[in-house]
Amino acid sequence: MQAGVVLRALCAAAGFLCSTAAGSAFAQYDAAQLHGPRLIQEGVRIPAPGGYTVAATILRPEGPGPFGAVILNHGVPVSDKERAGASPSDLLTSAAVFAQRGYVAVLPLRRGFGATGGEFAEYTGSCSHPDYLSGEQAAADDVMAAYEYARALPYVDPHRMILAGHSA
Repeated sequence: MQAGVVLRALCAAAGFLCSTAAGSAFAQYDAAQLHGPRLIQEGVRIPAPGGYTVAATILRPEGPGPFGAVILNHGVPVSDKERAGASPSDLLTSAAVFAQRGYVAVLPLRRGFGATGGEFAEYTGSCSHPDYLSGEQAAADDVMAAYEYARALPYVDPHRMILAGHSA
C-alpha cells in the first residue's frame, strides 16, 4: 500500500518536471520570433472537395526548400461562440518550433471554425444516438485537403509530411 503511494508521488513529480521543462522550452518562442527575419507567415484559402475553402495559416522558413511539412490541427471547443472565434494563434508557438527547425507548418481551421466559417460539420449527435463516423469524416476531409494542398507547394518535400494536433 505504501509503495503505491510513493510510486504515484514520484510519477506526479516526474510529470510536473517534464511539463515545466517543456513549458520552458516553448517559452523561448515569443511573439517577436514568430515574425522574425527567418520565418514567413501567410494566410491562405485551401480548396476542399465539397466546394468550400478552408482558411489556413502557413508559417515557414525563408528559402526555396524543399522543407518537410506538418499539418497542425486544433481541437474542438464546446461552445458555438468559441468555435466561431477559433484562430490559428493558439498554435503559432508550436508552429514556430517546427518552422525554426526547417518545417513548413500549416494550421487549417476546419469547417465551422473561425475564418473558415460555415456549418459545424463535426457534430456527432446526441449521447443516446451518436454518429461519430460522419463528424470525424468531415474533420478528416478538411485535414486531408490541407495535407494535399501542402504536398503541392513548391517549397514542400511531399515525402516528409507529418499530421499533428491537440484536443481542446
